[in-house]
Amino acid sequence: MLYLQDNSFSGMIPVNLSSCSSMTEMGLHNNKLRGHIPAELGEKLMSLRGLLLGNNSFTGPIPASLGNLSHLQYLDLSDNELMGAIPPGLGNIRSMRHLELYKNKLSGTLPSSLYNLSSLEILQYSKSFEVECEAMRRIRHRSLIKIITSCSSINHQGQEFKALVYEFMPNGNLDGWLHPKSQEPTTNNMLSLAQRLDIAVDIVDAVEYLHNYCQPLVIHCDLKPSNILLAEDMSARVGDFGISRILQENTSKVMQNSNSTIGIRGSIGYVAPVIYRKEPNR
Repeated sequence: MLYLQDNSFSGMIPVNLSSCSSMTEMGLHNNKLRGHIPAELGEKLMSLRGLLLGNNSFTGPIPASLGNLSHLQYLDLSDNELMGAIPPGLGNIRSMRHLELYKNKLSGTLPSSLYNLSSLEILQYSKSFEVECEAMRRIRHRSLIKIITSCSSINHQGQEFKALVYEFMPNGNLDGWLHPKSQEPTTNNMLSLAQRLDIAVDIVDAVEYLHNYCQPLVIHCDLKPSNILLAEDMSARVGDFGISRILQENTSKVMQNSNSTIGIRGSIGYVAPVIYRKEPNR
């Protein structure tokens, strides 16, 4: 296993990492890595179960060789600058449980093989839109992002386009402040201890409301720094309810079954460890 996430590593992935043929997990997410993803990773790391490369600056296509990783369960390539088509082979990996490709520049048609996956985070947009609309309709709290309106149209390719319009958050998201792009710390990209505490209190207030006072109760499912938005006064707002769970009357039953019925909910690295490690029911 190799875990080097949440640092400031830069440059390209060393090709010689592919010589570690017995490696089962590689976590390089939340760094400043760039360049192409080496095809050798999919040609030689045949024991790999988890490959986490999200939130970097990788460019070029997704290597088709990744479809050869027959034991791969988790693949996170989100929040990069990858381009081109999605290799169909990714959906044919029988062990794959979770695939994240959002926030890239991918194009072309969506391979039908991807719909075999239990948790796909790239053209479930329609379902996420409906879930988020339903969640936002039910909740009102000062530390939750406020929705202004919604719209629906057809884009230039003849595809349906849906959008939610939220209040503007001029200070971006918490992830940008915790992992600033600039190497030089300044007052413009650093949070003070007081600000960090205030943000933590805002988040706790929001989660407490969702879990204990909202009717019916709501479980966010993807609470992470990039989903915490900051207002002009640096107060925090929790956003992105696209995969939230709205608990019905029999709350305990839903909570009991949630791990086995919906697969992994949320982003790898932030999802609860008990869910990350749980094997699906046979």
